[in-house]
Amino acid sequence: MPRLLTLAAFLFIGFSSKAQFSNHALGLRYGAGNISGSFLSYQYTWSDYNRVQVDYGLSANDELDGFKIMATYQWMKPLPNLGENFQWFYGIGLSGSGYESNDPLILIPDPVVINLETIAGIEYDFSSTADLPLMIGLDVNPSFNFFSNFYESYDSNIAVSLRWQF
Repeated sequence: MPRLLTLAAFLFIGFSSKAQFSNHALGLRYGAGNISGSFLSYQYTWSDYNRVQVDYGLSANDELDGFKIMATYQWMKPLPNLGENFQWFYGIGLSGSGYESNDPLILIPDPVVINLETIAGIEYDFSSTADLPLMIGLDVNPSFNFFSNFYESYDSNIAVSLRWQF
C-alpha cells in the first residue's frame, strides 16, 4: 500500500508540473451506440501531437440502464489543406461499461463489460479565428468487446463534440 501511495504521489506531481504547459478541454460528446446520448468529455493535451481523452456517459431506456467510462490516448495531425484550424486525430484505449436490467425477463450474464476502444475524427478550433476557446469535432469510435457475451463483439459510435478549452 505505501508503494502504491508513493507511485500515486509521483504521478500527481508529474501531471501537475506539466499542467502549466498543457491545454485542457471540457465539454460534451454526443453520439449513438450501445451507450448512446451525451458524454461528459475531458481532454488533456501532452504536446502538439498527443493527448488523453476521458469520456463518461449514462444511458437509460425501457430495458436497460447503463454507464460507460472510456479513456483513449490520441495522436493529432494538422490538416493544412483545409485550414490552419483543422486537425485530425486517431487513438486507442479501453472502456468499462456497467448495465442493469429494468425488465425481469432480461438476464444480464456479465453486468460489467470491458472494451478495446479506437477513435478517429476531425476537429475545428475557433480560438485563433474567432478568439473563442471552443473546439467542435466529429469522430467515429469503433469498440471491440473481448471479455463479455452480453453485447455484440463490435460496436461503432459516431459522435459530435463541443469542448471549451482552458
